[in-house]
Amino acid sequence: MNSFSSELAGRLLCDVEGTLLFYKREFPGVENAEGAKNTRRTYVNLAGKRISIKYISGCPLDEMQALVKESLQEVSEIQQWIQRHVPRHPDDHVLVNRPLYGLDEALAWLLHVFCLLPDRADTVAVVRLWRPLPNDGNALIDHFCLVLDPEYRPLTPIDSKRPQHTRTFPVLAAIACPPAERAQALATHMNGRNKLMARCVGWKPNVTETYDAYPYMAYDVALAVCLYDIDDSSFRDHDSYPRDLVDHYRAHWRHTRDADRPIAMDSGLPPMELAVSPKADLSKSKRKGIARWVELVCDGDDSAADAVLEQIGKPRKVEDLWELTCALSEQTPPQAIHADVRDDETLVAQAGELCIARAELGGFEAPEGPPHGGIRCTAALRALDGWARARGYRLIDLDGQDDAWHAVLVREIYAAELLTLSQSLGLVARDSRQTYTD
Repeated sequence: MNSFSSELAGRLLCDVEGTLLFYKREFPGVENAEGAKNTRRTYVNLAGKRISIKYISGCPLDEMQALVKESLQEVSEIQQWIQRHVPRHPDDHVLVNRPLYGLDEALAWLLHVFCLLPDRADTVAVVRLWRPLPNDGNALIDHFCLVLDPEYRPLTPIDSKRPQHTRTFPVLAAIACPPAERAQALATHMNGRNKLMARCVGWKPNVTETYDAYPYMAYDVALAVCLYDIDDSSFRDHDSYPRDLVDHYRAHWRHTRDADRPIAMDSGLPPMELAVSPKADLSKSKRKGIARWVELVCDGDDSAADAVLEQIGKPRKVEDLWELTCALSEQTPPQAIHADVRDDETLVAQAGELCIARAELGGFEAPEGPPHGGIRCTAALRALDGWARARGYRLIDLDGQDDAWHAVLVREIYAAELLTLSQSLGLVARDSRQTYTD
């Protein structure tokens, strides 16, 4: 993602370093435990952001190594200060010792310390800082932490059925593949990563002077490559892949790690379970009206269906299709296609995630452009319909009389029911074969 300018990087770095200095000066004046913990938590995450910005801006690896050492020392000193000055409640040891919570900050800390510092204890120290916010679904980082430190204990069991963060789901899926298939799975993810980041965090290509250009590096992919010894030759030239960090690890530390570090699932760790929401038996459902319609569209994912219904209510007639498909598309993973008529990037990303969430559909890959825009959207929807029909699903188009695409995937055996329900709810639903034509 080379559009990130050095001027913007410098501006971001100046902001972060100024805030870090402010928080460092704040510590001696903090008088209560909660204030100290909040100040320390912010400091640790800002330090991770500083590491990432320095790396993205092209800082040489020897300088990065010094920065990471310095940052780790600062965090250690802050930890010691808190232990000396902050009263500790008997049940508060987790809060006191685990302040790191940001997804990108945690990945930046883990990868840089793991790849740049020779002492394995430094990596373990960072692992033990990780404390995800409630319900954030970062099972991927929990799994990395368990690989790096077998004594690590996730706050939520690693094999729990909690939903996964959309951004980390493809890497989780790649790790869960047989070893021979992991490289291809990561290559497929990297091929569509820019589109995924555009949808998840608002990243925009060809932008240089706004925060939308911030290049979220594929630190999670690099960690997977290092920990699982995955061949990265097919995607190492991707702009967001930190190949020099991976190369440094391979050249300096890899041969020292194998003797005392199990390589992920292949060496006896508890098998990682992709956390997919449990599916209801659609044939035994007692839902009616809009609740049944949403249930069918969500393919029996009760948690997603309930979240959508909580947002839109249970109207007898759907007055606002935009609100409905927007609520569906904002689930993790998305449960509908909801994209501007020319926004092929968003539409293709949503189509891929819809298929990943439905195991029978596997990894759908839309046709590449050119052409782009509306023409590619039509081609992608037509291809998705063919892909889905061959695997027991049908793509249903929803006509909102607006400049947007609205579509849902439903099991073939329930397609007729969905069309009937749509009519009763005032929705214009059409078989996609009647719709997506040249």
